[in-house]
This record gives sequence, structure tokens and C-alpha cells, in this order.
Amino acid sequence: VSVCALLVAGLVFTARALAAPQEAALRRGFGVFAIIYWMAHNIWWNRHELNPATGLPLHICDLNGFVAPLALLTGRRWLRATLYFWTFALTLQAFIQPTLTHGPASPVFWFFWAAHSIVVASAVYELAVLGFRPQWRDLGHAYVVSALYVAAIVPLDLLLGANYGFIGNP
Repeated sequence: VSVCALLVAGLVFTARALAAPQEAALRRGFGVFAIIYWMAHNIWWNRHELNPATGLPLHICDLNGFVAPLALLTGRRWLRATLYFWTFALTLQAFIQPTLTHGPASPVFWFFWAAHSIVVASAVYELAVLGFRPQWRDLGHAYVVSALYVAAIVPLDLLLGANYGFIGNP
């Protein structure tokens, strides 16, 4: 967790020290890296076979791993709001109570921490570098996106016997 925090802080301090064109290039580079990482991680996770009950990237943190770079790359407010609220209300929970069953000798351990750190880094970047400040209507947007997520995930959890969003069958 300390290493993750140092990497996030390093990214933010570096970005804040750059002139606007260099900061924009760093942000685009980080956003593209995050998308590539998200795709590679999901391909690696399902490299042997896809188990629909556990292998789809449908947990909030998985989806937030895709929302994060899109927010950084597009600047769309609803994506930024979703990133903010999902990260600070939900993704940070992974640092408090990680759902890891593998130790540092396993790639699963490192993929877990990297994926969650990328999301947190993106949200902190939005706040500390880009100056995003959520408003009440942003909370409303995040509620709508979250309600749509739950409406889609509950039937899928029931159909698959899955636990996506940690609201299904554990």
C-alpha cells in the first residue's frame, strides 16, 4: 500500500511540475497506458478459459479501471464524477480489505495492486492536477450510473450465480 501511495504521489507531483503541454502529454500517455493495462489484465485473467461467473470485468473496480482513463482522456464530467465517487467510496476499500488469496509470488497479487493503484492515481490526478471538484449534480450523475450498474448486474448475478459488484451470491 505504501508503494502504491508513493507511485500515485510521484505521478501527481511530476504532473504538477510540468508546463501545460507536457502535463497534457503525460496525461494522455497515462490514459493510454491505463487502457492497455486494463485490456492486458483482462486477457491475462481469462487466458485459460473464460468463466462467466468470475472472469468478466464487471466489478466496480474493473469498470472503474476503464472509466478512469476515459475520464482523463476525454474530460467528460459524468466520467470524472463517476471516477471520483466510485474511487473514493468503493475502490479505496480494496486497500483496506483486499480480496487477495495469492501472495507476492503470484502475478495475481501484482495485477490486483496495479489495477487498483491506476484507478486511485487517476482519481487523485483529477483532483490534484486537473482541479476537478465534484458538485451536487455530479453526485446525482454518479447515482444514476451506479443505479444502471446495479440494474444490469443483479440479473446477471442471478443468472450466472455470480457475485459481481459484491451484490450476488458470495
